[in-house]
Amino acid sequence: MAYSELIKNFDHIREYLRDFFVYGFHTRDEFSAKSGRSYDNERRRIENYLDGWVSFRQTPTGKTLFISPEGSRVTHNPLYRAFKAKSFTNRDITLHFMILDFLSDGKSYSFQEIENVLYDRYLAHYEGLFFDESTLRKKLKEYASLGLLVMEKEGRKVAYHISKDEIRLEDCRDLLRFASEENLLGVIGSCMEDRLDEEESPLLFRNHSFMNMLDSETAAVILGAIREKRWLKIRKVNHRDGSEKLLSIIPWKVYVSLRSGRNYLLAGTSPGNLVSIRIDYIRSISAGDQAADYDELAARWKETVSPMWGVVIRRRLEHISMDIHVEPDENFIVRRLEREKRCGKVTRIDENTFRFEADVMDSLEMVPWIRTFFGRITRLSADNPRLLRWIHQDLKEMSSLYEVNHDIQ
Repeated sequence: MAYSELIKNFDHIREYLRDFFVYGFHTRDEFSAKSGRSYDNERRRIENYLDGWVSFRQTPTGKTLFISPEGSRVTHNPLYRAFKAKSFTNRDITLHFMILDFLSDGKSYSFQEIENVLYDRYLAHYEGLFFDESTLRKKLKEYASLGLLVMEKEGRKVAYHISKDEIRLEDCRDLLRFASEENLLGVIGSCMEDRLDEEESPLLFRNHSFMNMLDSETAAVILGAIREKRWLKIRKVNHRDGSEKLLSIIPWKVYVSLRSGRNYLLAGTSPGNLVSIRIDYIRSISAGDQAADYDELAARWKETVSPMWGVVIRRRLEHISMDIHVEPDENFIVRRLEREKRCGKVTRIDENTFRFEADVMDSLEMVPWIRTFFGRITRLSADNPRLLRWIHQDLKEMSSLYEVNHDIQ
C-alpha cells in the first residue's frame, strides 16, 4: 500500500528538502534548528514520499542524505509527491463535496438557496457538523477565484453555478508534461496530470531543475503581486550567517536561470533602489497595498537593468572584449553570438574574426558563457582582473589534462 501520511505544515518539509536533501551536505548532528527527534520525523516522511530517490554518503563528520534522481532520465519531478501530501480538515473536504454535489445539475443558485439546501439536505444527517454563513461565503468566493464556480450578479443578488469543462486534458498531455517540469508554477500542471492515466512520456529534459517546486507557493504570491502592482513584505534569510531580515519591496520581474535552475526576484526597495533576491532565500511572504507609482518605477528599472548580464545589480560597469575565430562555413557561430549577445554588440573585424564587446554590471557572470568559446578565442581583455585569472586558470588545467606542452600567457 502506498505511503499516505499527510503533511500538516509544508513549510517545515520545504526547509528539510532544500537544506538537507537537495544540497545534501548536512549531517544529523549539524542540524541545530530543532531537536534531533524532529529531524528524524521529517527525514522519515521524506524518505517515504521520495522512495527510491533518497541516497546517502558517509563523510568524516557523519552520514548525509541527498536526493539523487538523474535529470536526463527522470520525466516527472519527484518533489511534487511531498507537495501534494498537504493535509486538510474533515470539515474542509465535507463542505467541498456538499457544494459540488448540490451544484452538479449545472443550474445557478443564489447564496441563500445554497445555504438553505446545505442545511436541509446535507447537514441534517451530520450530528454536530455546522458551517456559519461567513465560512460558506468565503468558500464560494474561493472556488469562484479558482475557476471551479462561476459567480454572476443578478440584480443585487449573486448566483453561483459550476464552470463548464470544455477542455480535454488528454489532448493536452504533452503540454501538461512540459509545463509541469519547466514552468515556475509547474505544480498546477502536475495536479492536472494526475487526472490522466499514467503513460510513458516522450519528453526528456537536458537541464532538469527539481527545486522550482519548493518555491511554488512563494512564486504564486510574487506573480500575483506583480500582476496587481502590489507591495510585498518578505522575511529573507542570509545563508552565510543564518540571520533574517524583514523587507518591504515592490516586485518587478522574476528571472529563472537556465543553467542552475535558480529563481531570482528583481524588486524595488523603499528608497527606490533595485535589488536581486534569490527566491529560495525567502522564508515568508505576504502581499500588501498597491504601489501608486508602479508604472513610473518599472520604466526606470527597465533602463537600470539594460547592462545586466545575469542577476547581479551594480552601479559600476565593467568592460569586456573578446575576439572569436570563425571559419567561412561557420555562420552558425555568428548567429549564436547575435542571439546570445544580450547587452553586448558583435562587430566583424576581418574575414575570420568577430569581436564581441559589452559593458556589464558583473563580468564574472559571463565566465560560463565565455568558456563555451574555448578554442575560438584569439584575444580577451576585461576590466575585472579576476575574470582573466579564472580563464587563465581554466586554460592551464585544460592544457595539463590533455598534456599540451606549452605555457599559456
